[in-house]
Amino acid sequence: MIDNSNKKVELYQQCIKFNGYKPCAPYKVCEDCNTPQLVEKRILVISLLGLGAVLMASSVLQPLKREYKSSKITFLTSKAAVPIMENNQYIDELIVWNPETVLFLSQIKFDIVVNLDRTRHVSALANIINADKKYGFGLDSYGSINYFNEEFEYLYKLGIDDKLRFKINTKSMAQIMVESLGLAYQNEPYTITVTSKHESIKESTFKEKGIRKDAFLIGINTGCSDLMPLRKLPRDANEKIIKSLIEKEKDCQVLLLGGKEEEEINQYLSSIDKNVINLTNTKDLSYGIAYTSMCDIVFSGCSLGLHMGIAVGKPCVAWFGPSCEQEVQLFFGGKKFKADVECAPCWQKTCNQKVLCNTRVHLDEIVEELLLYKNKIHK
Repeated sequence: MIDNSNKKVELYQQCIKFNGYKPCAPYKVCEDCNTPQLVEKRILVISLLGLGAVLMASSVLQPLKREYKSSKITFLTSKAAVPIMENNQYIDELIVWNPETVLFLSQIKFDIVVNLDRTRHVSALANIINADKKYGFGLDSYGSINYFNEEFEYLYKLGIDDKLRFKINTKSMAQIMVESLGLAYQNEPYTITVTSKHESIKESTFKEKGIRKDAFLIGINTGCSDLMPLRKLPRDANEKIIKSLIEKEKDCQVLLLGGKEEEEINQYLSSIDKNVINLTNTKDLSYGIAYTSMCDIVFSGCSLGLHMGIAVGKPCVAWFGPSCEQEVQLFFGGKKFKADVECAPCWQKTCNQKVLCNTRVHLDEIVEELLLYKNKIHK
């Protein structure tokens, strides 16, 4: 019989490895364990929408573990985000959003819930979860998105005040999210764990594609999501950058990154020179992670490709048009370039301006910055 209000909880039932389904190791008896890993805080972090946004949201994980050392962090995300979040050293339990998960979470008592998704359905879930303390987005009685804690007010207002977000704010989103939980920001990066699976993909790709490990490997991500298509450069701009790199640095190879939507442009760009190699990922994100981690430096617009480059610890050169450059922190070096237009940023999906922001980027300066890093890479 289950009665959590009256029943004594045994010590082993407070262990981070205990699930009541099977022992944590073959033939191990929970009652006889002398070294249970006791959980003092049970924390749920929610981030589902936008793979780049999920990566940035994971900025809060290390500060949470730093603040609550004996905690169990459960991370709720989308199925698509699992490859970039699995094996994260700060996540104790990774679960995927689905109807069964919602039912499961509604029965658990958490100490802390953190919802970083500004959506009504996820905010509604945050409302109904049983927790002593809630941070982030919730839903008010009128069905509008609101926020739980006072520290979260600044992040909340960024979404409804364009002047604050576009003109006044100078903080990165990583810093804002950490401080919104009332925690000290210590420049702790968000990360993707590169596993043996990724290393195996890398090794086979080096051989199959004729990529030289001793070359200066420049990754160029040519794509972005359809939510804001002006975050990627036109084909001719990518072509000019690649030709200039090949001409100026004979010891470099350009690795073309992107997803299925970039197959056509990457196929075209790879015909420029034998040292331009098409690594379009038509499989799953594990391959994208592996390909990105092969690079010495990554060039990208504001997209998942950029956040993956940061998360695997690469210096990144990035350009920004409709999105906010100040919100992205290049933890491992690099440089940010802003489009030379007065209307940026705007966060608009379409544009009616005669001159588009993705055509107002100083390509020569980007090439120069990428090549500066050759002497910093020691192989």
